[in-house]
Amino acid sequence: MCMVVWLSDHKKYKQVVKLKAFSKFDNTAEALKATTCLIESRPYKGLRKFLKYHCDGETLGDADSKLGNAIKDMLQIECVHNSAVMELMPGLRSQLAELITGLAVQDSCYPVNFN
Repeated sequence: MCMVVWLSDHKKYKQVVKLKAFSKFDNTAEALKATTCLIESRPYKGLRKFLKYHCDGETLGDADSKLGNAIKDMLQIECVHNSAVMELMPGLRSQLAELITGLAVQDSCYPVNFN
């Protein structure tokens, strides 16, 4: 399937990708701490807890192979970083608001600066 379809048609994307679980940050300080850890390819405490509860025994696709290795080492959750996963990522990012029911548009649009 063409990448343009992934990016433009959330109904087609939902046929391939299904959101299994979602957890909202309690506040911006928690989100900032989590973002800092992810930039450093470290799974923060909340992510570890979330993955342990929702992904135990599953295979997780990851865009950051270092983060995937850390998750595998810490939680024994199999992580896959390959071309198929990377092809899904732009569509996932562009369709995030459609995939997460109840996510307000303003919540999905906070800019994150990586300096």
